[in-house]
Amino acid sequence: LFFFMINQFGSTPLGWASEKGHKAVVQQLLEMSGINVNTTNQFGSTPLGWASDEGHLTIVKALLKVPGINVNAQTTKGSMPLLFASKGGHLGVVTDLLKRPGINLNAATQTGLTPLQYALKKGHEVIVQELLKVPGIEKR
Repeated sequence: LFFFMINQFGSTPLGWASEKGHKAVVQQLLEMSGINVNTTNQFGSTPLGWASDEGHLTIVKALLKVPGINVNAQTTKGSMPLLFASKGGHLGVVTDLLKRPGINLNAATQTGLTPLQYALKKGHEVIVQELLKVPGIEKR
C-alpha cells in the first residue's frame, strides 16, 4: 500500500511523481483504487499544483480527467494551479486549466497577486493575452 504513504512533509507518491514529471508512475497511481488526487502536503500543495508549477502538461491533463479534482486548491500561501502555471509561463497548462468549469480566475496569494498579475510581473505576454480573453477576469 505504498501509494497511501505520506512523508513528514505530507507528500505522497502521487505528489512526488507529479512534481518530478514521471508520467508512467502518475498513470499507474491514478489507476489504483482509493487514490486521492486532492491530498495536500504541509504547504497545501496538491499533485495538480505541483504538476502545474513545473509545467508537466501531460500529467496535468491526466489529473484533470479524475472526477472530483479540486482545480482551485490553494496552498497555505494562497497559490493555486492556475497561478503556478501563469507564474511559470506554462501556456499549455494555463489553457487546459482555463477550460475547467468553476476555475477561479481571480484568486490571490497572501501578497495579493492573481494569476494575471503574476503573468504580467514575470513578462509572460502570451499567458497575459490568454487570461485577458476569459470573461470574468479582473483587470486590476
